[in-house]
Amino acid sequence: MFLVKLAFYPLYLLKLLLRVPQKKRLGFLWYLERFFAGIVLVIFLLPLWLAADAVIGLAVARATSSLVWQAGLTRTPVYIAGTGSMYPTFPKGTSKTTKEKEQETVAAPNMRAYPGGFTLFGKHYLSYTLKHGDVVSFINDTTEKIIAGGDGENNNNTDSTNGSANSATLSGSLLSGFVKRVIGLPGDTIEIRDGFVLRNGERLPEPYTASARSTFGGEFLPNCIALSIPTGKVFVMGDNRKGSLDSRHTLGLVNLEDIHQVLPLEEQTPFEAQWHDPSNDNEQANTVTLDPQEYLRRLNEIRASHNVKPLKYNDKLAQSAAFRAKTMLKYNDLSFEATKSGYTMRKALNQVGYANIVYGEAPTLGYYTAEELLENYAQFPQWEAFLLDKQYQDTGIAAVLGEVRGCPTQIIVQHVAGYVPPNYKKEDIESWQTLITRLQEILPSWERARSYGGQYEDHKQDYERMISILHERLNIAQTIYAKMSANQWFNDNEKAMIQRDNTLAEEQQTLANKLNSL
Repeated sequence: MFLVKLAFYPLYLLKLLLRVPQKKRLGFLWYLERFFAGIVLVIFLLPLWLAADAVIGLAVARATSSLVWQAGLTRTPVYIAGTGSMYPTFPKGTSKTTKEKEQETVAAPNMRAYPGGFTLFGKHYLSYTLKHGDVVSFINDTTEKIIAGGDGENNNNTDSTNGSANSATLSGSLLSGFVKRVIGLPGDTIEIRDGFVLRNGERLPEPYTASARSTFGGEFLPNCIALSIPTGKVFVMGDNRKGSLDSRHTLGLVNLEDIHQVLPLEEQTPFEAQWHDPSNDNEQANTVTLDPQEYLRRLNEIRASHNVKPLKYNDKLAQSAAFRAKTMLKYNDLSFEATKSGYTMRKALNQVGYANIVYGEAPTLGYYTAEELLENYAQFPQWEAFLLDKQYQDTGIAAVLGEVRGCPTQIIVQHVAGYVPPNYKKEDIESWQTLITRLQEILPSWERARSYGGQYEDHKQDYERMISILHERLNIAQTIYAKMSANQWFNDNEKAMIQRDNTLAEEQQTLANKLNSL
């Protein structure tokens, strides 16, 4: 009210200045009064008047803009981070690290307010109703925790992925959140099976996904489990199904009240050029998605970029990988120790007749292509380091279709192996050389015991056993010393010889104490 009065007060002063009295002669006080009124008007009240009008105009403009925005008549850009969870609709970032991609802006689609509209006389007008396929921006306690780094990692050996969150910043505010696509609305039933999404029992055509048959479950919604969407919640997923942290995982269902902006499906026409034709997606059901040779080519390109020698494809390792893959599916056990089946990688290698010094395996469940599998590994530093390890020279890859608890899936197992020299310690080599010298020194003295006459005859069995032990230990020591000097690994027989030498040394000491006491 004060601003309104202030806005009209200069008009009163202006009227005072222009008013001419009826008197024919104007006195000095009349001129003085108008002089000071003019000064007040020009110096003080006119600027205040203009400022008050500006404030009132700005308030009206903001109120009008807010009303138009809430009514859904205007759009505001939402800035998309480059993490790639909404690829191909929105591009992936070009930065090297995930942290850098989170700071990179790759798109800024204009979205309308959700739910929008306004209330008049108790009725709500122009509000928006979400539809399947809409892209939404939302924020809640879970998204804030994930963005802050509070979300735990998933194991890439299960049907889950620790993908990108794809955060967004809402223009003109301090809010930041996730951007995902609405797949399930209240009342829908969602199921993920064989890499596809089923809504209310029907397989969805999804042209916006990064690739066909690329969806698999997570810890919140595992594969082949039907989930009913309750009132007030929606099920959302990123378009890059193998690189998105969404309702399948720790994000869970999203409350409608947490959604702030929406890009309706009918307004996504500009992005359709990046989508794929889903008409042939069903043909990929029950088929292997990984090309092992293409995967190896891409992996070796990555190794070369890290100055690591390429891996060579080995048929026997591919066979052992296939044996392990089938066993993992049968027992639902991806552990390296094979705790359920007992059929370890070592046993698989023995079965195909392959032997080497170091070996390891990388199992993954999911319908990955070569490019997608490597992108998945890149999210887990321990797996990336494993596949770039310089000590491996050979590899074999197997992709096997099967079921886990009656649910169809694909398992990919990669076996790697290589030769690494033992590089024995100098003191260990010298200890065997010292043993050889010592045995060569004492052996003749025990052999001379055969000339001791009665003492030898009375204890002949013990003396001959001592001589036999010394000869056997000398042979063992010379064999082990030669192998260590050549920096070669021991075979199983030589490992047994070392254990044998320990036993003989104890027996030698016992006999020496007995015979020396005679």
